[in-house]
Amino acid sequence: MKLGFIGFGEAAFELSNGLKQAGIQRICAFDVYWDDPVYGELIRERAAKAQVRLLASPQEVASEANILI
Repeated sequence: MKLGFIGFGEAAFELSNGLKQAGIQRICAFDVYWDDPVYGELIRERAAKAQVRLLASPQEVASEANILI
């Protein structure tokens, strides 16, 4: 299963952590604020911690994921 998130805020971060522990290994996400000077660092840190691959567009996530949230 390949899971994708459009938006990687607190809920997506927590879901990703839990799903990784449950055995889902392929998770990707896009967040419009990934490079924002205020929020970007937090989003990138959370993605790294949850082992979620950040992608450059929602279209990329949609094309890679079997399940999209």
